[in-house]
Amino acid sequence: WLPRLIAPFHDPEVYAVAGAVAADPSPDPVLQAFDRLYRAGLPPARVTHEATQDPTGFPLRLAMQGIGMNMAFRREAFERFGYFDERFGRGAPVGDSEETDRFFALLRGGVKIVFEPSATVIHSFPTDWRAFRRSLFHAGCGHTALLTKCFLEDPALRGKVLRYVASRLGRKAEQAPNPDARADFPRLPLVLGSLYGPVAFLLSGRNKA
Repeated sequence: WLPRLIAPFHDPEVYAVAGAVAADPSPDPVLQAFDRLYRAGLPPARVTHEATQDPTGFPLRLAMQGIGMNMAFRREAFERFGYFDERFGRGAPVGDSEETDRFFALLRGGVKIVFEPSATVIHSFPTDWRAFRRSLFHAGCGHTALLTKCFLEDPALRGKVLRYVASRLGRKAEQAPNPDARADFPRLPLVLGSLYGPVAFLLSGRNKA
């Protein structure tokens, strides 16, 4: 696992590598749902992401193709682009997307991120549907909380944020990067989390203050 995860760092322009995550091999339906959830958002083969690949100049979709349970960074990634934002992730009202926030910052900084699916870890997920729905809620919450951060803290991004939101509302659901992972998940937790995301971000800032 580790040699595969760090191999892409031979390219000096690669500042972060994300591997794949799989659920415990079990017929439990909740574990299988978690497995599909995380595989659906990730490409089935190695890919290298750069901001120039996104014609909109707002590479959030690329930043989302990484996962916080299995990743590595160069030290320079933090020295140049900052540390994890404590307003995101476990223990904060947002509860998610701290890794997406960092990947997004790296891409906007002009460096590369690699997703390497051969570097896979087995993760222990809960086995109840309530936890699965909560995970979907946090995913939606983190997505819109990050958009809120971009809109409020970087005036240069406001137009791009609005165009991104309009594009997401005006198109049908995109095909998952991994066509082998069915993404037929309940939509309501995602929608509710997305609606709560801006509020959660504002609450996170108040808690830090």
